[in-house]
Amino acid sequence: MEIVLIRHGEPEWVRQGLAIVDPPLTELGHRQAHRLAQALSGEEFDEVLVSPLVRARQTAAPLLETLGRGEIVDPWLEEIRDPLWHGTPAEKAAEAYAELKGRKAEDRWHGLNGG
Repeated sequence: MEIVLIRHGEPEWVRQGLAIVDPPLTELGHRQAHRLAQALSGEEFDEVLVSPLVRARQTAAPLLETLGRGEIVDPWLEEIRDPLWHGTPAEKAAEAYAELKGRKAEDRWHGLNGG
């Protein structure tokens, strides 16, 4: 069995100085998604499962179109969410991520404080 994991393209985490919890892709992120679809166009997959997050669905869309497949959203693929930061100043999220990076690797699995 071979499992292929694909990380989403670049998301727009901050808009007008405010944090976005479930952000769409940036223009670069969309270009990355199209390049991914080109790179994997000759591959065969038994299943393609997609996280319910906007950035993951937008990343998968060009690949699914190239492969001629419909979208299968699987809720368990949603990663740990950020705390209720949507619309808060981006600095709040930056401070929390800096704290997270300062932890030992094994302690990062617990996610962000409040998340």
